[in-house]
Formats: sequence, structure tokens, C-alpha cells
Amino acid sequence: MLDLIGTVLQAQQSEGFIDLALACPRGGDFYPGNKLARLMGQILRRQPGMVSTYALPPGPERLRTQIARRGMDLGMTLQPDNIILTHGCMEALQLALRAVTRHGDAVGWNRRLISTCCRCWPAWG
Repeated sequence: MLDLIGTVLQAQQSEGFIDLALACPRGGDFYPGNKLARLMGQILRRQPGMVSTYALPPGPERLRTQIARRGMDLGMTLQPDNIILTHGCMEALQLALRAVTRHGDAVGWNRRLISTCCRCWPAWG
């Protein structure tokens, strides 16, 4: 087991390794840093308020419209008003559970997959 852990940790240091489990891919091919920095500078010069604005669900309409368009290109039936953007899976799970459960409902889960959520659910009611 320790050999496997060591292999994974060593692979994570490799420039060509993208660990999607950590949601932090790196490398110039995946994130062209110089190009992103240039584009971000252009955007922030035109819209300086973006740096101090926090988009709450359902999210910016323009982005939801683009997501719906891309989904329709893939054969999906989507409307921007039916898309909710969140800041991570915890917020998404909370919104989904609040939409389909009531206080006191029993919720079943696979502890191995989402054990971190278990601690949050009692606080959600």
C-alpha cells in the first residue's frame, strides 16, 4: 500500500500528470499561464468591478446562456433559467437537497464517496 501511495505522490510532481481528484490540474498545456494572465488583465481593465463581485446562484445570466447553447449543440434541451451555477459541490449538494427534501427527511449516502458532507448535513436541517 505504501508503494502505491508513493507512486501516486511521485506522479503528482510530474509536469505531465493531471490529478482530477484534487481539482488542481497544472502544466502549460492545460493552463497556458501567460495567455490567461494577459486575458485576465484585459478583462479587469475593462471591468474592474469583477475583482470585488461575488456571483451568487443562479449565476451570471450570460454564462448560463452560453452553457445552455453548448448543451443544445450536444443535443440537450436546456434553458438558461434552468441552470444553477454554484461555487463547488458542497453548495450544489446543499441546494439540491433543499430542493427535494424537507426538515426531518432521511437521506441515504455512501459514506466512502461523500463522507465530508455527512458532517454538514445536520447543520442544513
